[in-house]
Amino acid sequence: MSLPMIRNITIILSDKTVKTCKKVDSESFSCEVAELTIRSFGRDYEGLLSVSLKNLENIDIDNIIVSLDLGDVKNVLGLTLNPMTIDQELYGRAFRYYDLLAIDRSPDVSPPSDDMIYPYKLDEIDYEEFLRRTPCWSYPYISNDFAPYTIFALVRLEGSYLSLAAVPGVETISYLWRGFSLKILCGKVFKDLGENIVLLYGYSEDPYKAVEKMFDIGFEKRVFYSRSSKKKPDFMRYLGWCSWNALQTEDLSHKNIIKILRRIYERGLKIGFVIIDDGWQKEIVRNNMRILKDLSPDERKFPNDFEAVIKDLKSLGVRHVGLWHTINIHWGGVDEDFLRRFGGGFIKTLKGSYVPDPDYSEAYNLYRRLFKIFRDKGFDLLKIDNQWVVAEIYRDYCVSKASRNIQYAIQNASKILSIDILNCMSMTPENYTNYFNSNVMRSSIDYIPFWRLGAKLHLLYNVYNSLFFSKIVYPDYDMFISYDPYVIPHLITRLVSGGPIYITDRDPEKTNIELLRRIVLSDGEIIRVDEPGLPTRDILFKDPYNNNVLLKIVAPIKWAWAVAIVNINRRGDMIREFFSIDLLPKDPGYDEYVFYKVFSGEKKFIRRNDRVEITLKELEGELLILSPVEEDIGVIGVVDYLLPPYPIEVVERFRRIRSLVRGRLLYYSKGSFYEKYVEPTKIIELSSL
Repeated sequence: MSLPMIRNITIILSDKTVKTCKKVDSESFSCEVAELTIRSFGRDYEGLLSVSLKNLENIDIDNIIVSLDLGDVKNVLGLTLNPMTIDQELYGRAFRYYDLLAIDRSPDVSPPSDDMIYPYKLDEIDYEEFLRRTPCWSYPYISNDFAPYTIFALVRLEGSYLSLAAVPGVETISYLWRGFSLKILCGKVFKDLGENIVLLYGYSEDPYKAVEKMFDIGFEKRVFYSRSSKKKPDFMRYLGWCSWNALQTEDLSHKNIIKILRRIYERGLKIGFVIIDDGWQKEIVRNNMRILKDLSPDERKFPNDFEAVIKDLKSLGVRHVGLWHTINIHWGGVDEDFLRRFGGGFIKTLKGSYVPDPDYSEAYNLYRRLFKIFRDKGFDLLKIDNQWVVAEIYRDYCVSKASRNIQYAIQNASKILSIDILNCMSMTPENYTNYFNSNVMRSSIDYIPFWRLGAKLHLLYNVYNSLFFSKIVYPDYDMFISYDPYVIPHLITRLVSGGPIYITDRDPEKTNIELLRRIVLSDGEIIRVDEPGLPTRDILFKDPYNNNVLLKIVAPIKWAWAVAIVNINRRGDMIREFFSIDLLPKDPGYDEYVFYKVFSGEKKFIRRNDRVEITLKELEGELLILSPVEEDIGVIGVVDYLLPPYPIEVVERFRRIRSLVRGRLLYYSKGSFYEKYVEPTKIIELSSL
């Protein structure tokens, strides 16, 4: 398989004049006002494309369009940053309505609809309009062409698959574009370009391997940094709590945080990490911008500074405490008073506030001082929000260069100070390609409590985004409320996501202790899968929101596989379908299995070609555990937990096992299922039972 072929190239000047390029040789193109070189590097069905440009007339260039010949395209699964993919007006109403309900306030708007066309619009908008719409989240779509502002795509061809990533270069940013093209720009007008990598690709007869090959070349060339090569954040070992939907900015305080957490602990549930979200700041509002005045919290909310609330949290048993801020320190930056107290490292914006200097040395010194202040107060986790805004606030710089300097400063400062970073509003290539240290990232727009439509789309976004993003970070599906009516779909998909799990409960008396106990071990650790979950084969090019197919995400867990299955059908139809082994991303290699449905309790022995019937009503969910059978023995695990295999250690393959917990062990032997109560640490001889 060869590199995607180039059909033609056009250059768009700053006055929107279009210049068509003529091919000179295999790498060179003459475009009247410029000479353009496209180089390729490829081997074993994977490769990259780079672009350089020499301006012949010192004329301002806006962007370059490279039209690609991909062959016989059947379908495209893409991720686009275009905010118009969702109905932004409807989402705005949903946030205003349900966020107020979550904090026991009366909404000042009518309830939003529970129906939305999705994708809403995949129209082309210019870059200025794109930035005005806050393009920080990626949205999946299935089509027969690329949508504008596509960052990743999996293309189904005749007999094979092609995976593509539009990536930032030293000076450029690029997007896959309609008409199977690649749009290359800088974020401002430019004249010349050095060599910039703009596109990665991977081919395979298997769709998952095509994605892996594309990332392999990206890892080799350090376009991306592999999740598996980075440290897994320790806070992810535990169940967390975040203040946002519980308290928002109005009710956030030391008193309210401790009141909620203490009662959750009293009811028997251990919380291992806490994030103090937006609302702690001393700020002023100027020109509709919230601007930070000081790093010390508002004394009315935290009268004894952060140290006191951290001390109280640690006394309850919380292991990690995190703090929220934006990449530009606060939504609108900082003011002169902040600078006088904190020191330099900032530049002034046109709106009069100050943001971090995009010079690497200045930015590094700034973030290192900032993070040390937070670390000295007791924080070991920072949720850094609003990262997309680098493209907006540094308009005098090439986006990729400014972002690289800012991100490298954050990555190095956090690494030296041993602070974990939860990246947020950062699903833009100029941000996530620079995560050489941080290893967890929000993978969708915010969770909206209690919203039926929101639950469906939230899960859709996260599951499909994880196909790509899980290669570079642990995907964070966001917090959720444990007494949300759709808590089962939210919880089981997060369990199989491989990312952090954290609640945002306001009323601890309503906290679903019974359900959450099924994911938390006695030492406070949560049960979890081995690797981030991926969508199953049957839905890669079939949208579960618009079609009568169930959303399914699967992940390995020890010797078995866990499949979270949810009905997110737009019309609310009940769906009956059949799950089979060949839908897994990788062939497990066994001929016999046992399955167990965690919520219904159904269990059965099956062979490789057998199918498991699944029937779910609207927003119902099920967890399916698949375990291989060897020598007539198959182990499901401790069924008191939602992921039964997790608390089991295998001493000798399916012969001798050890449980980490007390509970009911379910296993299969010689044609029958057995349930046995087990104690922790004791070795169990299955062959003799």
